Parts: sequence; C-alpha cells; structure tokens
Amino acid sequence: MQQYGKNRDLKILEGLEKFRYMNTNQIAELYFSTVKRQDFKIKKTCERMKKMFDRGYVQRFRFPSEPYIFTVHGNKYNRQIGHYLMIVDCWIVLRVECPSGGVLRYEVEVKDGDKDNNVQTDLVIEYINNFRGEKKIYWIEVENESNGDIVEKVKKYEGLVWEKKINSKVIGELVIVYKNKRTLNKLEGNIFDIRYRVIHISELKEKWEW
Repeated sequence: MQQYGKNRDLKILEGLEKFRYMNTNQIAELYFSTVKRQDFKIKKTCERMKKMFDRGYVQRFRFPSEPYIFTVHGNKYNRQIGHYLMIVDCWIVLRVECPSGGVLRYEVEVKDGDKDNNVQTDLVIEYINNFRGEKKIYWIEVENESNGDIVEKVKKYEGLVWEKKINSKVIGELVIVYKNKRTLNKLEGNIFDIRYRVIHISELKEKWEW
C-alpha cells in the first residue's frame, strides 16, 4: 500500500508538472478514479494532498468557497490559473470519451511552427486506434476569459497547416473550446482557409467526435 501511494504521488506530481495547476476535484477524477463513491473519492484526495503539502511537495491556493488549487513546490500564483484549470477539464472529459481500443497521448502548451509563425497549442492530443485503423492529432485551444485574440491565433494555425503540408507532415484538427460567448462573437464574420470546430466547455462531452 505504501508503494502504491508513493507511485500515485509521483503521478500527481507529473500531472502538476504538465498542467501546472489542478484543483482537488480534478486530482480526484484523474488519480482516484478507482474510488467509486464521490464523497469518499474527495475525502481520500484531500487527505493525500494535505500530506503532500505538509511534506513540501506541492503548494496550494484557495479562492473563497472553492476547492484548493495545487501546483508543484516552487511555482507561484498565476493570473492564468483559470485557463490552466480549464485545460485540465478538457483532458478529463476526453480521456473518458476515448473509444474502446483507443490510446491517447497528450502534451500541454506545445510550441510548433517556424520562427515566423510560432504557435503554442494549449492541449495537443494524439489519438491512436489500431483496431479501427485510426490515427489523428487534435490541436485544442482553450478560451477561458476570451481576453486573447482568437482570430489572430486561428490565422497562425492557417500558416502552421500550410507549413506542414509543404513538409508532408501530419496536420492536426483545430478545436476551440470556449467558456465565454465573446469567443464566438470574435470569430463571426471571419473566413479562414482551415476547418475548425468550436465547442462550449459544457457541451464538450456531448459534441466531441473522434
């Protein structure tokens, strides 16, 4: 049991290294999924994360009436915490929705493209299903507060797609997951040379297609 707990602690730390920030509920879903009752799951997660905090492995923050937010020791508070938490929410949904026989690999904040058209993708997922003979890559852009210029970002993806076509490289499918309707308003009226999907975070499970 001690070894199992240690291995789980390492996996949690690896997850925090990738995602930078996760809250208690997200850690419960990702690393305590074998606990069926939700109240027990949260209780065990809280107990484990308190031990990791007391031992100096992680740092934590808290907003009023919200669960603790954790990061690896040494990280500081970041104004983009909500953005990072939304990336985790996307991953939680998609890993559960993976078809039978499918394998998912993911990376966070992946830089791609040449120096003149560098793109940083929030979440890159590689989906492989040998049973179905499928292999796809998804570029997932997460729009939390809608403060960024999503139109300019899509234009950068146009350049990235063109670059990959020239070099005969695999092209990902762009999916924009948003929370605020302002994201849709910014995209309306613009015509792009690439296809992309736009999905509200609350409808991701229902509308996602592999």
